[in-house]
Amino acid sequence: MNTNIITQQRINILPEYLQHHVSDYIEFLINRYSKSESIPTNEISQEFKSIIDERITNYNNNPKNVISWQELESRPIKKYNYDL
Repeated sequence: MNTNIITQQRINILPEYLQHHVSDYIEFLINRYSKSESIPTNEISQEFKSIIDERITNYNNNPKNVISWQELESRPIKKYNYDL
């Protein structure tokens, strides 16, 4: 049996007020995923890849030019005069 027919039969079993909820949800899904830029993806943009490559190159050229985690953490505390 066709999936659309099965789905329609199952929706018809529901009370009418719930059928409207199902219809709204389907509309949401169509709007959410019909636009190609809205489809979730795990791909990294070329721009971000370039930034990562640049940072790796900088690190490889000068591996001692780093800051500690504590220093990184303390910068916003100092900058915004925040007391822990």
